[in-house]
Amino acid sequence: MTLFKDKSNALIIFFYLLILLSFYFSNLADYEKVILYIINFYLCFTLCIIFFLRNKAKPEFSLKEIIFISLVLRVILIFVNPITSDDYYRYLWDGMVQAEGMNPYEYSPLDLSKLHDNEIYPNVTYTDIKTIYPPVSQIIFYLSYVLSGANAYGLKLFYLLFETGILYFLFQSLKFLKTNSNYIFLYVLSPLILFEFFINAHVDIIILFFLSGFICFALSKKTGAALLFLSFFRLKQNLFSDFFARVSALLKEIRNEF
Repeated sequence: MTLFKDKSNALIIFFYLLILLSFYFSNLADYEKVILYIINFYLCFTLCIIFFLRNKAKPEFSLKEIIFISLVLRVILIFVNPITSDDYYRYLWDGMVQAEGMNPYEYSPLDLSKLHDNEIYPNVTYTDIKTIYPPVSQIIFYLSYVLSGANAYGLKLFYLLFETGILYFLFQSLKFLKTNSNYIFLYVLSPLILFEFFINAHVDIIILFFLSGFICFALSKKTGAALLFLSFFRLKQNLFSDFFARVSALLKEIRNEF
């Protein structure tokens, strides 16, 4: 593996891993966790820039190596609880609503008093507003809730699938642009990506997946595939409202039978 042929590169990744692991070994108050988050963000950003500057003109890492390094860093954060955002509670609320056979586009959290619990609902913001998240996100919310209940790790596990796709699209895009594929490490080691998606569990990674796919297919002149990926940006929730109501009710019946 190219990484281990250069001791300095291996050392940078090692220190990066230690920084990420510090989120587990720090018994801190909430405000102290935010401070740790900020400090670690800048430390990881510094390591990211150093790694990039050292490798931008060197022999290229293979796609397998890039995916391996990326997934190792992200898997480490799977069970770190979100620190600077509580948005994931709304995601899981939408998933719970679907699991109960109801439509998150039709009811606000305030409307569904019978679903009010002690784990998710008290942490949901803007409870008087119906969901604003598009259909693809709603599918992930439902699957994540079924997998992990009120925990964020289910979301992050599904994000790993989207992340793998993003890495492939970015790698191929750099090839089409005849640019050293090591430039991808500006994304792989970006603390903005790791912290916001794999600590705070923000759903925007799905948007990046379709955007990177659109760019990749556009560069390769595969117009049909590019337009397909672009179309996911234009999905309207009202077109899927009745669909979600029917599917949610059907899934609840199936779950009740088992």
